[in-house]
Amino acid sequence: MPQPPNSAIVVFTRLPRHEAKALVAEPRAARHLHTALILKTLATVTVAAPQAAVVLACDGPPPDALRAALRRIANAGLAVHTLHQRGHGFGQRFTHALQDTAAMGYDRLVAVGTDTPSLSVCDIERALLPGRLCFGPAFDGGFYLIGLDRDALGLLDGNKPWCTPRLLASLLQSARTQHHRVHLLGARLDLDTPAHARRCWASLQELVVQTTGYGLAARFVPPKSRFRPVQCLGRLRRAALRIDPTRGPPIAAT
Repeated sequence: MPQPPNSAIVVFTRLPRHEAKALVAEPRAARHLHTALILKTLATVTVAAPQAAVVLACDGPPPDALRAALRRIANAGLAVHTLHQRGHGFGQRFTHALQDTAAMGYDRLVAVGTDTPSLSVCDIERALLPGRLCFGPAFDGGFYLIGLDRDALGLLDGNKPWCTPRLLASLLQSARTQHHRVHLLGARLDLDTPAHARRCWASLQELVVQTTGYGLAARFVPPKSRFRPVQCLGRLRRAALRIDPTRGPPIAAT
């Protein structure tokens, strides 16, 4: 698929040792899992967009495994940058990462997190198409991907409900108000909780072994409170089976 010139893909993440959303109980296993997810995301974006720059935006100096991956990407002829996240709170850090990337001279920006292992090459290719906003909806009401032109960065200004189920709806409303064209990708499930990790544990174990050589035991972080049904539970069930039918039956509400 043709890619626009001066495009950059921002991989927005926390370092493995800083990651707060621990999915497994053992700290070393959690670090290996998060490292594997970052490496998989980097591999996906470089395959999808061999002409785009890769920007790793994180909250500290990358560890050895990530620096080695970035060197391999650079040796393959791609432009590689690292950005230190700045600002207070997720919304400021995310917005500043895109603004700082645009300041490097890139006209088309795509930003992805690292907690969506089902992110596909096609998602990235479609998000790189210029002249429109592109969102990858997450089933928690946020997004796992955003693609936009430099002149559309104002969409992120203002008091957005970051890290809430209302985020994507708020951004879509702003897009309509500002008369942007919008394209939506298929919805995907983020790995935000141990319950999400359980649904695809076999594939996560395989991913960690392939990328780090470390084996994961199924020791999840215990829930902080009794699981309660939420409005999007039915969507989560359907999403989990669509993304990976081998995950087994959905988790039942109790």
